[in-house]
Amino acid sequence: MDRFTNFLIPLTSALLIGLTSSLVYSLPINNSPTKASQAYSLSTNSMKAMEEQLKSMLQHKIIQTPKINPKTALPPIILKPTDKSEAPTKNTADFFTQLTEAAKERTEHNVKYDGSYRYISYPMGDVAPNRGVCTDVVIRSYRKLGIDLQQLVHEDIRDNFNLYPSRMRWGNTEADPNIDHRRVYNLQVFFKRYGESLPITLEPTDYQPGDLVTWRLGPKMPHIGVVVDEYSEDNPNQPLVVHNIGDGPQTENILFSFPITGHYRYKLGKSTPTKTIPFKTILVKRKKSVPRSSSINLIEAANLLLP
Repeated sequence: MDRFTNFLIPLTSALLIGLTSSLVYSLPINNSPTKASQAYSLSTNSMKAMEEQLKSMLQHKIIQTPKINPKTALPPIILKPTDKSEAPTKNTADFFTQLTEAAKERTEHNVKYDGSYRYISYPMGDVAPNRGVCTDVVIRSYRKLGIDLQQLVHEDIRDNFNLYPSRMRWGNTEADPNIDHRRVYNLQVFFKRYGESLPITLEPTDYQPGDLVTWRLGPKMPHIGVVVDEYSEDNPNQPLVVHNIGDGPQTENILFSFPITGHYRYKLGKSTPTKTIPFKTILVKRKKSVPRSSSINLIEAANLLLP
């Protein structure tokens, strides 16, 4: 394990800042910006959280989606909107204002970065409130408005399995309500189908409060956040983003810090989904004769870090 630890920090850093750009993603964006326009440095706490997550995966030899014993897993919580004020408003402008406020409220919570697979309740199930990753910021923000992405995403994957990358990326053979909604690639497909898929530009005014943005931090390292109505001190037109990149939910100036892979605007109401192309259904398996190096294991573990 010492050898793993010795190269863990530099390899993780390379994954996060995207030194390798040869990976072909399943959700290609035409005419999308390919270079970040401003630097972003991960905090020490963010790096430590991700390194600990990777180290834990290696120690437990987790290469595929793990199976957790429900008796020992962190207890799930069930959220049930009881206040009528939490119901989503019909007014579009008010809806995205509420979503923005819900996202900003997430920054008041102390959340440890943890993307581990957990058995959770369904519907309206959640992992422990002091655990979460970038997708949980989005999920919990929408739940503040009474919208359960767990149920919505699960039902769409269940009924349209081949339109999602579940089989190709993670080897799933059926929808899984425990994890489907907590994976960035699945949310991208869902928001494209039931929301607006907006142009990816480097013009800050094209990004409005309540918009959802996805990035590529590095190979196999997707990320997602919510645009809010606070703005950069350097550019009053550039909105800040609420996200969790390892140090808990934060409001930061990261909009153009990483290559953007998706720009969406989502609210309830779209009954007919936008048509999308099915993903490949055949998994490409590695030949048994090819030895697996420790670096391959680490990269595969990193693929599980941000679901």
